Amino acid sequence: MIPVLFRGVNPTSRNCTFALRRRGVRRYPSKGHTFGYRRMGIHISLHSRIQQPEGEKSSHRSYDRVHENWATSEDRGSLTLREFVSSPDQPLHINCEHLVELLGDAQHDATDFGRWVFDQASTILANIQPDASYIDNNDFSHTAKYLFCAACFKPPLRSVLDHSDSLAKTSELVDRAVSFCEMSQSLGTTPLIIRGIIASNMRAWVERQEIDSFHFHPDSLNSQGFSKLLVHAREQESDRALAQPVPSASGMMSSPQALNEKFCAVTTPRQFLMWAFAHNVALPVPELADQLKKLLAAHLGDEAAHYPFLLAPKGDDRGSPNSTQPFEGPSIEFRRGVYVDVFGTLINHDGSPNHRLVQVVKDLMTHVPPRPVFLVSDSQDEEIDRALSFLDERPPVIHKDSLYASELEYLIDNSEPDPQGLHARHHLLPDQAVAQGKRLVADDAMYFST
Repeated sequence: MIPVLFRGVNPTSRNCTFALRRRGVRRYPSKGHTFGYRRMGIHISLHSRIQQPEGEKSSHRSYDRVHENWATSEDRGSLTLREFVSSPDQPLHINCEHLVELLGDAQHDATDFGRWVFDQASTILANIQPDASYIDNNDFSHTAKYLFCAACFKPPLRSVLDHSDSLAKTSELVDRAVSFCEMSQSLGTTPLIIRGIIASNMRAWVERQEIDSFHFHPDSLNSQGFSKLLVHAREQESDRALAQPVPSASGMMSSPQALNEKFCAVTTPRQFLMWAFAHNVALPVPELADQLKKLLAAHLGDEAAHYPFLLAPKGDDRGSPNSTQPFEGPSIEFRRGVYVDVFGTLINHDGSPNHRLVQVVKDLMTHVPPRPVFLVSDSQDEEIDRALSFLDERPPVIHKDSLYASELEYLIDNSEPDPQGLHARHHLLPDQAVAQGKRLVADDAMYFST
């Protein structure tokens, strides 16, 4: 999965912007140049402007180089991450691709250096001025989500919300993300930022053993313009669920957009948790649900008896305020089949189909009996339809936001599943899927893994 800006180069659409920006072309409307953009003196681009040694493709090596500079610096107070994610001739031009690579490694780094990378990245992003560009919003939110979404992992990785002394600056970063959404009238991947904030609050409530207040809940999340976007996303989610229901053996309802909308709108943790448990909605950290039910029951006291969803089965005291045994938490739903990402995987970065992978998908569909195969994306329906118009027949398309509480048997995606909030038993890169295509289609042993 990749953000909108990675998609094709159809000259009649805004998607052409990305391919030209990769070649270093930017847009200066007043000068008559074409495509790309300039924003308030701060530029974002995924065009790689930092030269790496030949053959060096590992983000770990990039991380090691930055760490070496940080470790040997005599004046760390004056050292900034900006100089490593911008070029000397364009110090205000931020290379988001390189920044994402560094954040991906910093998530796993519990040292002071990992925190320094996160703090520096927060400062860089918080200083970017929002504009109305749909593409710019996706650039920003796709990068910023790496600061938040790791709170959903098990065990949790580094999150910008780990340190209470930096929450004020983090709040400014969320305010910036909300402004981007309001000006561009799109959410981008901001829902994953909210999901990370919810997960961080869940962990804080369990750690503190109280639900009297939020750990982090910026006022901007409840702004009028942003609320309208969340309502629209939730309505689209409901429409998709009606048109193409995705069954859940665990009985939990996967409704992340509704969960995001409710979290942003409420004023107390009690309101949020009561709604989530009453509607049986899957939470970002499902293994904490039982402990939160117990905390909520204790918070309500005698009033908890009026809410059946907080009570343990008859004859079982698990979950009651005085019980030492927790509820069994809701399980992650395991989904059989092959799930193929659309943009960046089935559709190449230049907008052309990955014909070899397309053939694998067709073979899966025509196998007797047909293999369970689905296309997955977090993009808007009209963009998916336009990109897949070359297919006479195609598998069902499932939006990724309905799969957050699922473990997929096979996920074919050019990006790692974890930062997207996805879980996969087997993750294959596009080239790996093509190489294993015949086995994936013909070998029954590839399926129903345990």
